[in-house]
Amino acid sequence: MARKPPPKPFQKGWAGGPGRPKGSRNKLSEKFLTDLCAAWEEHGMEAITKVVENQPGVFLKVVASLVPKEWHIKNAGAFEEMSEDDLVRALAQVRSLVSAGVRSKAQNDAAAEEGKPKPDSVH
Repeated sequence: MARKPPPKPFQKGWAGGPGRPKGSRNKLSEKFLTDLCAAWEEHGMEAITKVVENQPGVFLKVVASLVPKEWHIKNAGAFEEMSEDDLVRALAQVRSLVSAGVRSKAQNDAAAEEGKPKPDSVH
């Protein structure tokens, strides 16, 4: 028995239904972003710290999703003026910072309570 081809999704001359009301998608997006902003203002850094400590894989996935797939370096000429020794020293500093890792806010707070200085921030 021969199968009948499925009907075409759009018939010639048919404009379709009324569709979604104008602005409804924007209204939903606006409401979502407003709610998201309110949640951020209430939980912000505390929520990030919990994710970093309890689910580092999730944190890394979010960070990776925010990093552009391609970076266009604007001031590439800045490296051209550095000597090879300067470049080697700069790279060693970056490697040192990466290997030291980033301490969590809770660890920094605990260190501050014990009177230990907080690590310098990277500029």
